[in-house]
Amino acid sequence: MKKKTLSLALSLLMALSLLPASVLTAAAEGAYQVLFEAQILEPIVCGDDSSLIAYGDTAAVRSVADDVYHLIRFTGNGIEQIPGEYADVSKVGPEYFVAGNEDGLKGVFDKQGNQVVDYRYTEMRFTEDKGLVKGRIYTYVEDGENEESYYLVDIANGTASEITKRQYYADKNGCLVDWSDELERHQVVDVDGNVILSFADGNYRILEILSSDGDGLVSIWVNGVGDRKVANFKGKEVTLNTHYDLVKRVRDGYMRASDFSDGTSICALLDIKGNEVVPYGHYYQFGAVSSDGLVWAEGSEGACALLKLGKAAVTVQADPTNDKLTVNGVEQNPTVYKIGDSNYFKIRDLAAVLNGTGKQFNVGYDAEKQSVTAVPGQPYELTGTELAGAASSSQTAQASNDAIYVNGQRVEAEVYKIDGSNYFKLRDLGAALGFEVGWAQEQGMFINTEK
Repeated sequence: MKKKTLSLALSLLMALSLLPASVLTAAAEGAYQVLFEAQILEPIVCGDDSSLIAYGDTAAVRSVADDVYHLIRFTGNGIEQIPGEYADVSKVGPEYFVAGNEDGLKGVFDKQGNQVVDYRYTEMRFTEDKGLVKGRIYTYVEDGENEESYYLVDIANGTASEITKRQYYADKNGCLVDWSDELERHQVVDVDGNVILSFADGNYRILEILSSDGDGLVSIWVNGVGDRKVANFKGKEVTLNTHYDLVKRVRDGYMRASDFSDGTSICALLDIKGNEVVPYGHYYQFGAVSSDGLVWAEGSEGACALLKLGKAAVTVQADPTNDKLTVNGVEQNPTVYKIGDSNYFKIRDLAAVLNGTGKQFNVGYDAEKQSVTAVPGQPYELTGTELAGAASSSQTAQASNDAIYVNGQRVEAEVYKIDGSNYFKLRDLGAALGFEVGWAQEQGMFINTEK
């Protein structure tokens, strides 16, 4: 494919998006933040399910002038283009995207534009495992019939193992909608063909699995009436908390509701209980919701926004304190802030003072989960930023959505972000990491690792 320079349309998009909005808009059950909004002259690609082909900070766009596809990424201040041009882009995931060549074959690329799976497949799907994708090869033969084969592909080395058609179409819980020749209708089945839901009486027609978690949800067509409804895997109609004419699945626990009453298709983004997360009246399409709550949305006349789901960030004042901390009787010098009546510590300060004791732990950060990670028993490697001593002035503390994972298990803790670092209550860290925290009038706060 011949190389082309960055199109004028994308250049205009990049210039427009250098002015990110910071609007916090209330919804029925929370709020969402508009990270940026701009008039996009190169439209974001819309997939077969009418959702935008986008995930996290990355979206696929089509150059109208050149009729090629490429990816853009929101950097926090504006838009940058990821290297590469493609005949089409059909899926974008957390680390990879699926693109096609002029022969109609699909391959997989990483977010830097490097091809990691060769062009071979007619269609591809992501799996819950970041290292695996599914590939389908569809071949026409001379007598008008066709041949299909399905594969599970290892991204690391491109090797493929054959799987069944049901395994290819199954979701993360092994559920799929499959056609029954006997009943002449669709049913929800597992990968072995066992029936999970079948409206054998013919009153409803199953359209799509909305969620297979819990009691499950499917969109259904009411025969003879034409209304679209929602039912669970037990066959019972489910009333959502939001009106709709059509509900479609959006990945990662969200649904897209459409309202056609004014002759157009306005959309709302719903959680799995049917509550409005992004209400009607703003957008016509949504992309997938990423694990950190980012979702692309398309408005009128090409206006496009990147949204951050979640409640408005709570900010409070964090005051410096000279409260002492001793570890096994030795006074330490951490940076401590008082918020309300509680003292908050940097987890790296705690890792430093416990290093070499029986309660030592290592600290990391998982960007995909937006989470601090801790592994008890491992030594901590100092970065040079630890134990800087008492803070010199009050700071603004922002309630953080970052969690802490200890040995891979999520631990609930109250977290504030101060000057870019996460601060935790000492007792929360003690409970999570297994060290004793106490207080004495003369000694102040203390940690005893020898009990």
